[in-house]
Amino acid sequence: MNEEDKFEIIDHTADLGIKAYGKTLEETFSTAARVMFNLIAKDDNIEEKETREIEIEEEDETFLFKKWLEELLFVFDTEKLVFSRFDIKIEKKNNLYSLKAKLYGEKFNPSKHGSGVEIKAVTYHMLEVGKIGDKYFAQVIFDV
Repeated sequence: MNEEDKFEIIDHTADLGIKAYGKTLEETFSTAARVMFNLIAKDDNIEEKETREIEIEEEDETFLFKKWLEELLFVFDTEKLVFSRFDIKIEKKNNLYSLKAKLYGEKFNPSKHGSGVEIKAVTYHMLEVGKIGDKYFAQVIFDV
């Protein structure tokens, strides 16, 4: 899969959306997270100086995706950390999806990372996770 095939920006009035693709759910969630931080930081120059771990559970893949992005946004809002790499493991047990992830990044520095879009929230509008052929996708609209 080419880099340009991994995501697209969704045109939406007053808000901003993304649609991420991957061969697995983990790759798709990782691509969406990377795109979200590239929107915030407007830069690919995020070094792996700090790590964080996230564990979440949800009843389905779509709500897991929303909660994943919300957790990332919460870490950015509270700790001012931006991330460039995400090691993710998603499992389904007893009708519950669990996600465990290790995040790699650094403190946000506007002079180094630029200043991109201020994402206020992850919305339910157009929220979807699914599969087309052998490729997964996940889409979301951000309140900006």
